[in-house]
Amino acid sequence: MAERAEELLDAAARCFAHGGFHATTVAEISLEAGCSPGLLYRYFAGKDALVAALVERQANRTVALLESIRASDDLLEALDRAAVAQVDGWDDARAASLHV
Repeated sequence: MAERAEELLDAAARCFAHGGFHATTVAEISLEAGCSPGLLYRYFAGKDALVAALVERQANRTVALLESIRASDDLLEALDRAAVAQVDGWDDARAASLHV
């Protein structure tokens, strides 16, 4: 995925975490991302597409994390690293709910 698309997803995740999906507008996401709504629509068809991309991105990250744990020789250390990596990526408690 393009770097700009990732930035748009990050902005959408922050907006959804703080305002909820239904209350968040494309204009708010665009403002958070520092772009026009038109640019956002070049990457995503709308809020539903943003949510689908967020879910896909998190699923891919989870699969990669589980594969790294499975490949490890030291299961406890791998689980510890995975837990720390997951928590370090959370901005706040509400954003953490996007990672579950």
